[in-house]
Amino acid sequence: MSETPHEDPGRSRETMAAPQEVVPWKPAASVPASPAAIAYRAVLLAALLVVIAFFIRQLLTLGLLMVLTVTVALALSAATTRLERVGVPRVIGASGVLAATLGGVVGAVVLIARPLTTETDTLREQVPDVLARVGGEVESLTGTTPDHLLEQAQAVALDLLSPGLVTGVLSIAAGVVLVLITALYIAIRPQPLVDGMIRLVPPDRRDWALGTLERIRAAWLGWLLGTLVNMVAVGVLLYVAFLLLGLPFAVLLAVLGALGEFVPYFGPIIVSIPAVLIALAESVELAILTAVVILVIQQVEGNLLVPVVMARTVSLHPALVAVGVVAVSTALGPVALLVAVPVLSALVILVEELWVRPREHVHEEVPQPVAVRRRGLRRRAA
Repeated sequence: MSETPHEDPGRSRETMAAPQEVVPWKPAASVPASPAAIAYRAVLLAALLVVIAFFIRQLLTLGLLMVLTVTVALALSAATTRLERVGVPRVIGASGVLAATLGGVVGAVVLIARPLTTETDTLREQVPDVLARVGGEVESLTGTTPDHLLEQAQAVALDLLSPGLVTGVLSIAAGVVLVLITALYIAIRPQPLVDGMIRLVPPDRRDWALGTLERIRAAWLGWLLGTLVNMVAVGVLLYVAFLLLGLPFAVLLAVLGALGEFVPYFGPIIVSIPAVLIALAESVELAILTAVVILVIQQVEGNLLVPVVMARTVSLHPALVAVGVVAVSTALGPVALLVAVPVLSALVILVEELWVRPREHVHEEVPQPVAVRRRGLRRRAA
């Protein structure tokens, strides 16, 4: 009989317990890409980035349009809700409010349309003469003639006052009609949209989400009401002041000044330049008086109208608005100037609700260390 070799149990256990050698992973050798393949990939990546940038830009424009639509819908819904409390159905109430608003706007346009058109045509014909007189006044004051600046100003003025402006106005009018129709549908049935937004939030946070939406709603309504009041007040004040000064094209300049209220701080400054230039074409004294009158009206607006009408609901610091308007217009384009304040107010509210208040709440709930509590007890005992 053959004897089988005897295995040592202890040695067998050590062999089984010994760790196996781990072979490190090495990537497979990659084949270098050819220059043509690299060029194709670069072109495809660039094309993809261009397409993404185009769609992002379009989505941002659509988002800004939605902000304006929702703001108008909030105003319609607020008026419709008040009518609903006295028994008026929402469909009739919203339609009636919109019809009354459009009637007022059309009436105001008809009232100023003829003098506005006449002054626009006259100014377009007199642009070269007005700029020549401005150059003469500047030359008499400084001894030099800014020919290059006058040529640029004439080109810009003729472009703005050209008949092609009608096409742009019609495009804007079509966009306004689309905004109003969409806002009307939202105002008639706002609850499905609100419920859909609230359902995106977890159930235990829906009360907080509803309160946040209510804060944004109040801020946007305050901005819209304040802007409309400021536009009417500034337009009337400018028109009366220009008439008293005997400034030509008073209606056109007052309308430009009223429209400039949509862009906080920078809009009134920009639209005041044509008024000062037209006054300078008449005389230096009239230009100085015009600048002083515009400055006084802006001070009345900034210290009386804005705090009373807008600041209580929007609650934005003037420095934040000035910097934010530049930032929003740089990031989203000139169209964003129309809704820069609503966008800023919504961002400020979201930062407060998502970042500031939770950390303040946590800080208040943190218990004091034992040593601090003992020190306080000793001071009370002393």
